[in-house]
Amino acid sequence: MTPRQRRSHGISLVSLALLAGALAACVGEIGAGHEDGGGPGGSGGPPPGGPLSCEVIEPGATPLRRLTRLQYQNTVRSLFGESVLPSESFPGFEPKSGFGNDIQLNTIDLTGTEKVMDAAAEVSAQVVPALSEVLACDAQSDGDAACLAALLDDLVPRAYRRPLLAEERDRLATAFDVARADGTFADAAGVVLEVVLQSPQFLYMHETGDAPSAEGGVMRMTDWELASRLSYLFWNTMPDGVLFDAAAAGELHTPEQVAAQARRLLDDERARPVVALFASEWMGMGRLAHATKDPDLFPDFADGVAAAMDEEIGRLLGHFVFDTEGTLDELLTTPVGFVNGPLAAVYGVAGPASADAWQQVELDPSQRAGLLTRAGIMAAQAHAGQTSPVLRGKLVREQLLCGALAPPPANVDVVLPDVDPSVPLSEQLEQHRTDPVCGSCHVLMDPIGLAFQHYDPAGAWRDQEGEVAIDATGEIVSSKSSDGVFEGAVELGAHLAESDEVARCVATQWFRYSAGRDSAAADQCNIDHLEASFAASDLSLRELLVSIATSDGFLYRRLPEDK
Repeated sequence: MTPRQRRSHGISLVSLALLAGALAACVGEIGAGHEDGGGPGGSGGPPPGGPLSCEVIEPGATPLRRLTRLQYQNTVRSLFGESVLPSESFPGFEPKSGFGNDIQLNTIDLTGTEKVMDAAAEVSAQVVPALSEVLACDAQSDGDAACLAALLDDLVPRAYRRPLLAEERDRLATAFDVARADGTFADAAGVVLEVVLQSPQFLYMHETGDAPSAEGGVMRMTDWELASRLSYLFWNTMPDGVLFDAAAAGELHTPEQVAAQARRLLDDERARPVVALFASEWMGMGRLAHATKDPDLFPDFADGVAAAMDEEIGRLLGHFVFDTEGTLDELLTTPVGFVNGPLAAVYGVAGPASADAWQQVELDPSQRAGLLTRAGIMAAQAHAGQTSPVLRGKLVREQLLCGALAPPPANVDVVLPDVDPSVPLSEQLEQHRTDPVCGSCHVLMDPIGLAFQHYDPAGAWRDQEGEVAIDATGEIVSSKSSDGVFEGAVELGAHLAESDEVARCVATQWFRYSAGRDSAAADQCNIDHLEASFAASDLSLRELLVSIATSDGFLYRRLPEDK
């Protein structure tokens, strides 16, 4: 029986499995608002019962979360082995800004549902020929019953990331029996695999919670659910055997046990790509993947350079999380850089000869001290032939100060005028700040972005801006506690490194990433916890990640309203 025939044969069974599993899976709220209450999909206000009291457990919203395309691909490889290629059909999106696990964007329509079905068929078709290896059981020699047990009692529970309920096992056994009546063991197993790969229990973070807490209104996550939360937060894939064993033994039941597992996962190489992905998305590097630079002005800016610029951002944050267990202030002020051949040329330093080799280097601290001075960030937040103090200032305001900026009005022309080479850009931008329609937002962005004028649209250092010397004087205004004047991006980085507001914002960004949604008013106790833990660790970036795993928002969920 071909994969298409198996799919056609099993389609009613697939539909039945999806329908039957829907109620068990759909236990979270859809959507969550911004910290200030203005976010999409949620009220953003305090939870029912009045203002927050951080003396009680308040986990905030618990949305239903679907695996991202990357998480799906990693999970398929973890489940079936590296030789199985996850289908490119699985629906996903590539964010140009924000985090790629945002539940508001990581959704599917009817076309997406069909793609999920196609992806399940493609994966199943690869697994079935090697089924005896995947199950460690051969139906011809060991018999159907033994191999069906291996499928339903070992493989499927790992796919669901918890033990099966009796009714789930019965349903899958029935699907197997129906398909087996008209085909081989492999055909029937293929149908079961397709059902599993389309089930809510596999596709979603299936969370029901444990018994209600004595605090009232909340439930502790089960050990199995915490195992999945840990593995997808730190590895972007399903739990390994150690986590499964810990869950089975009830050894993820205290914050200390969870923290110990968090540190173990961070010690593994699989955590590095996750930190790199966070860094890239946090710094808006998705813009760089789609950026074009004027080939007459920047002939050396090619796809390979852009990819290297993105990779450096991940390597830099990873250096301070994994290699040195460094701090936020070090990240914002360090001259340490990571280069391959093309990127070394951008920085004007000696480096590897090839694009495939990477080397740690010391950059000129007067030009490149701190995360924000990296060529990739500057190139991402610029246009094809012009710099953009607006985009660069917006990045700082939103990603390091957590300020909410409204989009420009629909009737405002945002097309850039031609740059006058005889007039400093700071004077040309004055129009933004004096215009009554634009000024309220541009005064929050432009003065910050002007500190980056030494970096051209491709991220290289320069001393001239057209026909005039660079004026890189910048200023932060109307912040909570970070106002100040600075000369250039190096001074800006040092200024931000001293700000408690920035430390809280970085903790908030990691909270948003871990939760897969924006922060809301109900999350303030969680963010307070992260901020306090961050400060107590002297702003250790690694310890910030561990503290996420011990926060109420990670360990608990709110009771569904109908309970």
